[in-house]
Amino acid sequence: MKAKPISIKMCSVKEYRVQALLLSAIVVTAALLSQRLYARLDMTQQRTYSLSAYTRSILNSLEGTVTITWFRSYNIDGYLPSLQYVEDILAEYQRTADGRCLVLYKDTEELSPQQLNQLGIVARQIERNSNNTQVLQNLYSGLLCEYRGESRVIPFLSDIYTLEADIARFITEMNQDAQGRKLDRSVYVAFPEGGAENGATGNYKYVLPWLEYAGFVPITLTKPYPELHPEIPLLVIGSSYFDADMLTAVDTFINRHGSAVFFVSANTIDIGGSWEATPKKDDGLLELLARSGFAVQTNLVMDPVNFRMTLPTEDGTRYEHINYPFWVQVFRQEAEAVSPLLLSAAKPVQFFWPSEVVCTAARGKTPLPLLVSSNRSALQQPPYNTDPHGTQLTAAANGEHAAYPLAAFSERGVNAVSGISGADSARLLVVADEYCVSSAVEYTNSDANLDFMVNTVYWIARQDALLQLKNKQPAVLPFRYFESDTAFNRIIAAARIFNLVLVPLLIIGAGAALYILRRRNHA
Repeated sequence: MKAKPISIKMCSVKEYRVQALLLSAIVVTAALLSQRLYARLDMTQQRTYSLSAYTRSILNSLEGTVTITWFRSYNIDGYLPSLQYVEDILAEYQRTADGRCLVLYKDTEELSPQQLNQLGIVARQIERNSNNTQVLQNLYSGLLCEYRGESRVIPFLSDIYTLEADIARFITEMNQDAQGRKLDRSVYVAFPEGGAENGATGNYKYVLPWLEYAGFVPITLTKPYPELHPEIPLLVIGSSYFDADMLTAVDTFINRHGSAVFFVSANTIDIGGSWEATPKKDDGLLELLARSGFAVQTNLVMDPVNFRMTLPTEDGTRYEHINYPFWVQVFRQEAEAVSPLLLSAAKPVQFFWPSEVVCTAARGKTPLPLLVSSNRSALQQPPYNTDPHGTQLTAAANGEHAAYPLAAFSERGVNAVSGISGADSARLLVVADEYCVSSAVEYTNSDANLDFMVNTVYWIARQDALLQLKNKQPAVLPFRYFESDTAFNRIIAAARIFNLVLVPLLIIGAGAALYILRRRNHA
C-alpha cells in the first residue's frame, strides 16, 4: 500500500505561515504609522470639533511657543464626561501648531490648594455617591496659557464650546501685551453716574468686569468728555444723563466714522421698586439716534414669549407663577447674518421693558433690524400698566400681533468727513433696552445678556472671526409654536407613522435585500 503524498498539505502550512507573517507585518506597520498619521471626520454643522482657520492663522503667526497647561483632578472625566472634548481639542492644538504650542497635563494631586490658588485655579464642589450617601468632592479643571512672559487662566473649565475662542483670545492678548499694545483692546464706556444708585458700582456693576474678563481695556467716560478717537469703539448705556457737551462729543464721534453700540430706553423704569414706567421727555441722545436712522419709540413691547417668574400673590398668602409680557425673551435669529455672530445658539437674550425700534433712512443708510420679538407681540402705549399681577398677557393675546424690532444695526460704507470706505466703515448698533445689562439680570440669572453686550463690542471692534468662534456650538432650536391643535396633532401623527411604520419597513427591506444578495452569491 503506497503512502499518500503530503506535499500539498505542507505547501498549505507554508502558505499559512507566510500569511501570518504578512499579517503581523501589516499590524506592526499600521501601529507605527498610527503614531504619525491622524485622521478624523467632523460631521457637525459648525465644525465644533475642529480648529478654525482663524485659530490656525493665530498659531502660524506665533514667534515663540505658547504653553497650555490643563490642571485637572484625576477623575474629573468621570464626573464631567463632556471634558473629554478638552483633551481632544488640545491635541488638535499641538498637532496643528507645528511646534508652536506645547500642551501639558497636571494632576492636581501633585499640588497643594495654596499653589493652585496662586495660579488662579479654583475648585468646584461636585456631588457624588459613596456607599449610598451623597458626598461633596472638590474637583479641579483649570486651564493656564503662557506666552512670552504673559499668562491667562480659566479658573474652572466647564464651558467646552467657548474653549477655542478663549484660547485664541488669550494668545492674541498675551502677544499684544508682550509688544506693549494693550491699548489695542481699548473701548470707551459711558453709563449713568451716581455711585451706588446707578453707576459702575450700582445698577451697572457687571459692565466693567464683564468687559475686562473678555479682554477689553475700558476707558470710563466722565464729564467733561474728552475728544473721542474714532479708532476706539464706544459703548453707551442709558441716555438721561447726557448733556449738550456729551451729545456734541458723540455726534462728532459718529460723523468721524466711529463705531458705537447704544443700550437705550425710551422709558424710565423704577427697577428697584414698583417697576413703574415713565416716558422720557426731551432726551437729546434719543433724538440724535433718531437722526441717525434709529427711532426708539415711546411704547413697550409685550410678548407671550417671555420670562416666567414666581411672585407672591397680591394678598401675600401664597406664591404664583406669572408670565410677565414685558420681560421678552429673544432667541438667535438665523435669517439675519449678524444675529448668529452676537447671540449664543443655546441661550436667549432677556429684554426688560423693551421698546420698538423704527428704522429710517439717515446718513446715507437705512439701518436693518437685528433682533425682533415674536410675531405674536403687541404694543402698549402710555400711560403704562406694568403691574405683574395685571392683565397685560391677556391684552397682548387679544391685541394686534406683529414682530417688532428690538435692536437694529447699520454699517456705513463711506465716511462723510474723511471719505474712507470699505473695511474701515463705521458700525452702529442700537438696542432699545438699557436695563438688559443692568442689575435686573439678577432676577433672571441672565448671564447671556452680558455675553450679548460683550459680543456687540466685539462686533463694533470688527472681531468677527473671534465672535464666530465664541458662538461655535451645536445649535439648540427654540420650541416651535403651533397656531392650532390640529397642526400640532398632524406633526405628531406623521412622527408616529415614520417611527412605527416606515422605520420597521426600511429595516425589513434592508434585511430582505441582504438575503437576496447572499442567495445569488451562493448560487
